[in-house]
Amino acid sequence: MASRERVSWLDNARGIGILLVVLGHAVAPGYVRDLLYAFHMPLFFFLAGVTAAAAASAPWPRQVHRYAHSLLIPFAVFGLMSLACIELVALHRGAPPHWQSLLREMASVAYGVAEWMPVNSVLWFFPALFVAACGSLLLVKLVGRMRALMIATIAGVAVILLSPLPFRLPWSADSAVVASMFFLGGLQFGPPRRLPAAGHDSGTHRASLAILSLLGLLATAAIAKVNGFVNINELRFGNPLLYLLGSVLGTAGIIGLSILLPASRGLRLLSRESRTIFPMHILVFSGVSMLVGAATRWPDPEAVLRARGWIVPLHLVFGLTLPIVFAWIVRRRAPWLLGEGGPRRRPVASGQRLAWQH
Repeated sequence: MASRERVSWLDNARGIGILLVVLGHAVAPGYVRDLLYAFHMPLFFFLAGVTAAAAASAPWPRQVHRYAHSLLIPFAVFGLMSLACIELVALHRGAPPHWQSLLREMASVAYGVAEWMPVNSVLWFFPALFVAACGSLLLVKLVGRMRALMIATIAGVAVILLSPLPFRLPWSADSAVVASMFFLGGLQFGPPRRLPAAGHDSGTHRASLAILSLLGLLATAAIAKVNGFVNINELRFGNPLLYLLGSVLGTAGIIGLSILLPASRGLRLLSRESRTIFPMHILVFSGVSMLVGAATRWPDPEAVLRARGWIVPLHLVFGLTLPIVFAWIVRRRAPWLLGEGGPRRRPVASGQRLAWQH
């Protein structure tokens, strides 16, 4: 398969994935949110495994260094940015700085568990992916890919069955155990294992893939209706079997759809900027609501916007575009703040280049 085809389906999948994440946080609690949460985070962990496969043979310390640069630096930067937003809002409302409270908030963010974060709880994803990726790749070094996947699946299912746990591990390491199943599943599909090149498939193959993808997504929709709201970062899974089926079928459906779709500049842009959109869109949502409230003097602008049906399009437009503009500005001056410009990757054959290598 040509490099362009491989990059296209990965960019399509990751672009769709970040769009679903933002949409899932924009819509009100209900069936649509339940459906998106059934598979959007497993999809992201799966794609992270796919992109990790090209460099899976690198020494493990080098892999840890690479993930620390690309994940932990943005975690720290956007964590501090989120705390700064809290303090600025408090100062605007006339509350004096309270250093003990600020230190507690910093500790809560640093612990890396979503429900304990005072703001921008999506930041849990960065340390959780770091733990999942580094742990999974170490396991691969020790026992090989297939055995690592089997061990991770057993451990992940155990966490699902035992949840809710009596305590939460730092950096959402308990969620990372479940995420490792999907990460290692994606690793199986990365180089040298190749997916079919949809652009050169026969009409029959494309039709079959379209039908299977549709069936997978329809099955996920039915499962979400029965299983309700699930959330990997809260260790909330509902029925364990239904959770696993929904996450796998939904992920497979999006992957199939991504292979069928032509290359898209829009999805490629969302894919490239997903590492900035992910931690910023919640802050943008809050900013939009505050600005609308200041302009209209509505006591609860978010409730009014939601009631009038404006909140979802507003959040989608600004939650996607403002982080892209922010990334463009920062990348010109200090790309390291975004976790970029770090340790150089070992050259990979052109036929194995992936989305994040362009």
